[in-house]
Amino acid sequence: SRQKHLERVKLGHSLGFQQDNDPKHCIWINQVSIKLMGWASQSLDLNAAENVWYKLNKEQSNINQNYTRSLAVAKSLLLFSFMLFPHLNLKALIAVSG
Repeated sequence: SRQKHLERVKLGHSLGFQQDNDPKHCIWINQVSIKLMGWASQSLDLNAAENVWYKLNKEQSNINQNYTRSLAVAKSLLLFSFMLFPHLNLKALIAVSG
């Protein structure tokens, strides 16, 4: 029950939860009956961080998978891609998200 769960995690009765409307999150929230805060639907257009990760992932997909077997190499390639990511694109993605 919600009451037992809140007691277990030591939170008050007025808990409000913010989530991204992902179906797997909704199932848990319904099971524990937690009050939700308003939040936009799942949309890359509404989330600047998701937009940036999407664009970086698209850039990374052009890199041969053999180079990303090492975590250090993968991190370096990701940082390199981010550094090359045009600053104006980042501003536009953030502006679209509000």
